[in-house]
Amino acid sequence: GMMPHPERCVEDCLGSADGKYIFNSILDFKKKRKI
Repeated sequence: GMMPHPERCVEDCLGSADGKYIFNSILDFKKKRKI
């Protein structure tokens, strides 16, 4: 199957910043869980 790659969608100049939300979510989770 096809998988979207959020790392390619983190800057508006690249066409989309939707992937930024995924990375921010991961960082927030790590901060809360103290991993």
